[in-house]
Amino acid sequence: MWSRKAPITFLLISTAYAACECGYRLRDTGARYTHILANNFTTYPNATSLNTNIAVDSFSSDWTVQSWSAGSDSQDPLPRRNDEANVYIEDGALVMQQIGYSAQDARANQSVSIAAIVSTEQDFLHGSFRTVFKVSDDRGSVGGFFWYHDDNNEIDIEVLTKESNTTTVHYTSHPSISSTGALIPGASVPTALTIPWTSYQEHRFDWSPENITFYQGTYQGSSVVHTTTINVPHVGGSVQMNLWADNSSWSGMPSTTTVTMSVQSILIYYNTTTSDNGTDNTFNTACNAAGGPSSKETVCWDTDPNVLAKAGAGTPGLRAWSELWTLGITLVATITAIVLA
Repeated sequence: MWSRKAPITFLLISTAYAACECGYRLRDTGARYTHILANNFTTYPNATSLNTNIAVDSFSSDWTVQSWSAGSDSQDPLPRRNDEANVYIEDGALVMQQIGYSAQDARANQSVSIAAIVSTEQDFLHGSFRTVFKVSDDRGSVGGFFWYHDDNNEIDIEVLTKESNTTTVHYTSHPSISSTGALIPGASVPTALTIPWTSYQEHRFDWSPENITFYQGTYQGSSVVHTTTINVPHVGGSVQMNLWADNSSWSGMPSTTTVTMSVQSILIYYNTTTSDNGTDNTFNTACNAAGGPSSKETVCWDTDPNVLAKAGAGTPGLRAWSELWTLGITLVATITAIVLA
């Protein structure tokens, strides 16, 4: 008969990840915003009828696919029709399309079949607005990611596929045309892309009370390419994405082949009108109850892997160990059992 001690160790770890009760801070600028909208379409199943499809109800809670028509006029020579069927999720991307428009369609003055989505949140006031998308190389459509209140308060990132290259993007703060019909200097600026718009890349603008700053690149490293103080809005509005053409001077004649705009993700850190001026009682109560913004656990960095994973950026997984300790190993227990043979 003999005996031995066999230590058996049980490691019980409960991690309390930050709930970001006091908002989100941008690592590159230091700005802090109260809210987040994040859609990582790389994790979505293939789906159609997005407004009502319960398999992707997280989409319909954030966005509404547009379904309406507009006639022609002097500024929009061709009628347009936003078709819900032109927006769907396929192979890890939200796809919007402008259906090919033939010469026969033009002679019959048929509506151009286009696509658009609008945020259900209608009160974005300042923030960091980001998306990863690409547009197919079919000439004659405009792909846009923009914030909108009205025609005099609008911030645009647009790709014009009519152009002879795939490396130009247009940044605009409206109005870009004066009441006399003249272009407002600096309101709309064509800028060279380092990556063609036919490839996935991050398009971003940060909007503060003082200026609008546009970025290009990836989540791992985007760079400032343009900053403007012209027509900086001071009211809340919606976020929209669209793909359209109407034979105007801006879009050119619609493509005769179907154009697609594929979106991998949308990530927006933002304030609302009330949170921007400090009177959002719901946000303030939750933040104070969690310890206030001075508590490291209540403010999330925009570079945090768990935050980025919501929008398909970075590598999902555990935080760095230093952050784990900060954000909470709440229980570690080691039990040694003596086993007698």
